[in-house]
Amino acid sequence: MRTKLERALEVGDSLDGFILEEQLCQGAMATLWRTRSPESTKEFVLKIPCTDILNHPILFYHYQAEAQISPLLNHPGIIRFFQQKKSRLYIIMEYVAAKDLRSTLGCNRAITLDNALRLIMQLCDVTAYLHKQSIYHLDFKPENILQCSDNTIKVIDFGLAYCANYPDLLAADFNNPQGTPWYISPEQLLGKRNSAQCDIYAIGMILYEMLCGALPWPRSRRLDVARRRLRHEPIPPRHFNSEIPPQIQDIILKSIARKVNNRYQTIANLQTDLNSWRNGAITVTGRECRKPKFWKRLFPDAAITVDSSSASTTLRAPGKRQIIGAIIDSEKSTPMLMEVKKQAFLQSAEVTLIHVIEEDTDSHVRCYGIKVEGEQLMIRLEQACQFLQSCNIQPNIRLVRGEVVEILTRICKEIHADLLIIGSSRKKEGLLRSASVLRRLQRHNPCPFLIAEEH
Repeated sequence: MRTKLERALEVGDSLDGFILEEQLCQGAMATLWRTRSPESTKEFVLKIPCTDILNHPILFYHYQAEAQISPLLNHPGIIRFFQQKKSRLYIIMEYVAAKDLRSTLGCNRAITLDNALRLIMQLCDVTAYLHKQSIYHLDFKPENILQCSDNTIKVIDFGLAYCANYPDLLAADFNNPQGTPWYISPEQLLGKRNSAQCDIYAIGMILYEMLCGALPWPRSRRLDVARRRLRHEPIPPRHFNSEIPPQIQDIILKSIARKVNNRYQTIANLQTDLNSWRNGAITVTGRECRKPKFWKRLFPDAAITVDSSSASTTLRAPGKRQIIGAIIDSEKSTPMLMEVKKQAFLQSAEVTLIHVIEEDTDSHVRCYGIKVEGEQLMIRLEQACQFLQSCNIQPNIRLVRGEVVEILTRICKEIHADLLIIGSSRKKEGLLRSASVLRRLQRHNPCPFLIAEEH
């Protein structure tokens, strides 16, 4: 019999007591369902990851980040998340009958200064709440801001967020910049994620767009286009809308300053200036309506750089021992999980489960095989997570392409693992059962390890 995971969910299906009433949207990462529960008159939204999401590790990391951070969030300006025991992986959110800010802005459409400031001040309040907890959203954009009927906002989508309480796996396992290219800061383009200034930059860009109906940079996903902001100064907002007060232009340009040191250092500083903008001095920069001089466009400044020591490096919770379990893509992974559970209790440790993706090919036949394997892996992953979560163990999941020993060695060193527990391989001859792999692990000696065999 096929499980609910193995077949497409349909209207009328039940999942842990939630009745699926309407499919709101289906994306590359997940499907959103409007649901109701017989135990409540409220409506909810279930964010259910696609069955083959593990074939796209970066999308799974987005899902995992939101699932980890959501229990920490409790603010009227943030979509509300709910926690309960689940039979599979999904996220429960409140249902809000609202439209996103993008539907208001549309294409090349500005809004009034009063409306823009009302919305941006609410976004600043949300940001102040997040930053107080050392959480950075890192993906502020009109599509992620819902406008409710009472003129309040709800921020959604924490898939790219950074939280100091959790390992920053997006920074650890992916080199490419994360975020919507035309809103993210210059330093975010260079891989820096643990900075409040990234959110401040995005807020400045949203205010710019709300007042101008345009952005200072082209809407292109090409990295070379996005990287222009590393060397070039933005076009003044008054070039597009001369009715913008000079004091507001000064605030916007300071929010989206190319260099971090020239930007607002805290969200509180930005809020102060927005609250008292009418009392601000009118400066030459604030009155400017022209594009940067032609010679500056031909001979821009040197590109900004990011100190590698200041990049996102949160991979180990302070004071917690670290246990790694590998590999979860095996029907014989139960002994490994049992040993992980045992050692996690004995050592009061944090747990990371690793699956190493060894193949990478464009063959149509192989791509189909990878899709099927990804769906099977999803089932085993959900079973593994349920097993550990039933013991109050919340594992971090890492999906990394490469060679098994190299990946395990690297990650053990990165998080200063205290123990590596190896499960059986999916291959009959067992890549991890071969003496050569064991000898290589012993030779590299990343950390103490043991093999969990079936008895």
